[in-house]
Amino acid sequence: NKGKSAEITGVTFDDIPPEISITSPSPDSYINTPTLGLRTNEVLSEAQVEWIWVEGNPDPAGTHVSKMIGDQLLDGDYPEVNFDPAPALTSGAWYRVVYTGTDRAGNSSTTELGSLFFDNEPPVVSVLFPIENGFTNINEVSYTLNEPLLMANLIWTPIDGSGPLSIDMIGDELKAGSFSQGKLTNQLDLTDGTIYNLSITAIDRSGNEAVLSLAKNVTYDKSKPKFT
Repeated sequence: NKGKSAEITGVTFDDIPPEISITSPSPDSYINTPTLGLRTNEVLSEAQVEWIWVEGNPDPAGTHVSKMIGDQLLDGDYPEVNFDPAPALTSGAWYRVVYTGTDRAGNSSTTELGSLFFDNEPPVVSVLFPIENGFTNINEVSYTLNEPLLMANLIWTPIDGSGPLSIDMIGDELKAGSFSQGKLTNQLDLTDGTIYNLSITAIDRSGNEAVLSLAKNVTYDKSKPKFT
């Protein structure tokens, strides 16, 4: 018997995997939010990002999976993908980031960014010298940092309302650990007989900022006593 089958239209044959990539941040970057830039050249039926713990502060979960939904599956360039819910990463840990996508024909691709350091906690700075309510005749400081800083400004603010002195910290002054008592590279002269409040604005490598009061009512006095 001869027959004629019905013609099927609208079927696309596709055996080419999708081209997907992680466009930002760069490998080995420091981040404080689990936000990624992603790109795909075609609509995906499903996609996910895996955050795989590598080293640093322990993460009991080990691996976190962020599934993409809705418009995130459409073809295009997405410079800031915020996952909902956000992966509960451990602050102070390195993660390997893997992006996997499957197109509507079932072809899959996987791309790996490399490692990212996640840190969403502000830096901690403690001053050892000068002490609060103390007296000094030298414009030196001693302090500790719990982590390396990207930038920091040490600020001497006179309590009489006159203009503050902002000192940019550089080089070894930004490294984690203890800074022995000494003068900062960019330290400015203090005014004799003035009482200062000492504070700092510090930003770590992940962009977390801390504004801290270090010591209040520090009297700078370099004048010799006068006897009459």
